[in-house]
Amino acid sequence: MEAELVIVRNIPLEFGAADLRHYFESFTEGEKFRMFHFRRRSELVVVRSAEDGPPAGVERSCCIVCLQAGLVGDFVEQYHRQQWEDKSGTRYPSVCIIQRLKLRVDPTREEGAGSMAPGEGAVA
Repeated sequence: MEAELVIVRNIPLEFGAADLRHYFESFTEGEKFRMFHFRRRSELVVVRSAEDGPPAGVERSCCIVCLQAGLVGDFVEQYHRQQWEDKSGTRYPSVCIIQRLKLRVDPTREEGAGSMAPGEGAVA
């Protein structure tokens, strides 16, 4: 079965696996994920100040998601730039950011070895 990779970014640090299962409930319950690997990988997100001050860095989490082929468009449409909500129903001011990933195979490395990078035309 073919699959596609995305990176889910800007996840609040307070979120755990149960919060993500709740947030992505329709895809979780519909068994549309081939893999959802959440291990609190940190990323620094630059946030523009509401005032005229300099942008500030905010620590967030991100994770790699493998979806059944052909479902990335639906996943992006349903969740990209939507406000985060935890398992208790608390809404967060930050939004979910989704980017497609493209696996590039390096012919100079061992067979099957490659690297992942945000794909051309990334959603975010």
